[in-house]
Amino acid sequence: MGSDSRTDGSWGLSLEHATGFSGQIRSGLQLHPSGAEMTYAVGACIVIASTTNPTDQSFLHGHDAPITCLALSPNAKLLASGQTGKNADLLIWNYAKRSIAFRLSEHDFGVACVAFSPDGKLLASVGNDRDRKMIVWDTSSGCIVASVPANPVSTVALAWGGLEEDGQGRHTGRYRLATAGGKTLLTWILDPNRGTLTSAKCTTGSVVREYVSLAFAPAKAARWLHAGTTTGDVASFSLATLTLQSTTQPVCARGVNTLLVVDNIAAGRWSEFVVGGGDGTVTVVPAPDSTAATAANTLQRKGSGHVEIGTLSRRNPPKLAFAGSVTSLSATDTSAGLMLVGTAEGYIHTVTRPEIEATMIGENHTAGVTGAAFLPDRADVFASCSSDGSVRLWDLDSYSSVAKGACKNVGGATCVALAPGACFSGWADGQIRCHANPQTSLIPNPQMSTAGELVWAIPEAHPGGVTALISVPEKELIVTGGEHGEVRTWNIRTRQMKAHMKLHTARITGLAEMSGGTQVLSCSRDHSLQLWDLRTERSVKTLIHKGGAINGMAVHPDKVQVVTIGQDRHVTVWDLRQSEPVHRIPEPHTGEPTCVAFSASGALLATAGSDHAIRLWEFPACQFLAENFGHSGTVRSIKFSPDARKLISTDDDGLIMIWSLSA
Repeated sequence: MGSDSRTDGSWGLSLEHATGFSGQIRSGLQLHPSGAEMTYAVGACIVIASTTNPTDQSFLHGHDAPITCLALSPNAKLLASGQTGKNADLLIWNYAKRSIAFRLSEHDFGVACVAFSPDGKLLASVGNDRDRKMIVWDTSSGCIVASVPANPVSTVALAWGGLEEDGQGRHTGRYRLATAGGKTLLTWILDPNRGTLTSAKCTTGSVVREYVSLAFAPAKAARWLHAGTTTGDVASFSLATLTLQSTTQPVCARGVNTLLVVDNIAAGRWSEFVVGGGDGTVTVVPAPDSTAATAANTLQRKGSGHVEIGTLSRRNPPKLAFAGSVTSLSATDTSAGLMLVGTAEGYIHTVTRPEIEATMIGENHTAGVTGAAFLPDRADVFASCSSDGSVRLWDLDSYSSVAKGACKNVGGATCVALAPGACFSGWADGQIRCHANPQTSLIPNPQMSTAGELVWAIPEAHPGGVTALISVPEKELIVTGGEHGEVRTWNIRTRQMKAHMKLHTARITGLAEMSGGTQVLSCSRDHSLQLWDLRTERSVKTLIHKGGAINGMAVHPDKVQVVTIGQDRHVTVWDLRQSEPVHRIPEPHTGEPTCVAFSASGALLATAGSDHAIRLWEFPACQFLAENFGHSGTVRSIKFSPDARKLISTDDDGLIMIWSLSA
């Protein structure tokens, strides 16, 4: 028996690391003023992580639906997050304590935008186009200061501009805000003492723009409000007249997703815009109050991560390349230091200023992670697949992605298996794909040396999609299951189908190799398990799960005992020599179990499901050992490392969690 043989109930299950980033959220990546930490959302979870040490992470759980907006107060004492869904809660967190300070439940359908006032005393939130509320909150009490109908109805950008000044330059005690969406841009004056919000519309004359991002000029140039547009330029408005004064030349395609106004960059000589574009570019252009006459410096998207493609003078910084639409820009301050760049493809970069040097510090899936796999003899790497259309290989020592294979516009990857030198995956478009995987060594083919390269594909392998896949290297086979219940085998070298077996009448939800690769076990949503002889292509055993559809299964190393989980919410233990279950764990989860796995020795069993919990059991006694929580979405895959020291779990929110097992 391996290193997981202890069965005295003293096992521990602790969260070691999490990988994920909801890069589609605009401004969903926030940098702490110290530059030492960053905050970002993953589904319904908030991660606070070190910018230099990937093992240093904290997790904030309080939402029950995906987070839609995130903001850090200027002094970093508070964090605010809003969500979509039935509850649509807005949470204010105590950053230092990593705890909820206030749960605010005035929004009904979703929170679209959230922002702190410059002094951190107030928080503004705007609901989505169903909620249609704009609310200002007192951050010290959680009480409402003012509330008005949202304007525009579909607000996509919200910003604070500090305190209003009178004609003598004196503060009036009233705050400025701005909201934007579609062709509407409004400024607001908040009187916190009277609880009033008064709006005024910014005018553009004959110029027509649609707005997607906002930034007020720094305090010393507070007469400006800047708005990023869908046409890729920045429109600048006078706060004195609320009229359009200037626009930049278009600096990006597909819209200015995010906008910073950087004051006195380059030794204090000018103010500039830093523009994050929907086309994956970052552009630095002079602001209207700038004394600089430098041309725009565009950092264009090329490949994955970033590439430095030219070093210019200090007034014309080096160009960098980022992968994916830029959705977040966050800086330590508005003049110098560190900046974070986040993209819709899940990349996170640090950019140091004034050197303008970029380093990729995070790479993540951007949608639900549907599967994970280890090699039988490698505990240091694992593979994952995602509905974002990618498969990745991860190094467990550095928690980093070391290879990526991506296919665009073909639907997501649904299942994955590792073999020496190759990563096989099944896809929603019905294809089987093979990507090169040199990190697993034992490469049988020197041409398969480029990590993540698509080596081959089998089209139309399963009508309706591939739903399960395993590799049987000793037989040079891939075994796959489909949406309509068919089980098929494929020769790895020729990519020809060797066998087609059809008894199931619904989706295949699991496959397992049996008897040295001469038999395969399948389970299905049709309530049955079938044991197939691959030599005769016939079923030699049928087991009926009377509790309903089967969501998944795990086969014990003895190849006799099988555990299934399913619609009846039980864990069911089978002996393949018998026709009825031999044991049940009744309702081990508060929701429906979705995945199950054995350790290499068979002494440990792990289960997970829609209740977001990970539970550990001793086997065969089925004694509960440990549990932990961390996921915010339904868990879709769970796998032990071969040495049983770690457990990998993945979920619908795009999160991969690495759990440490201890006895």
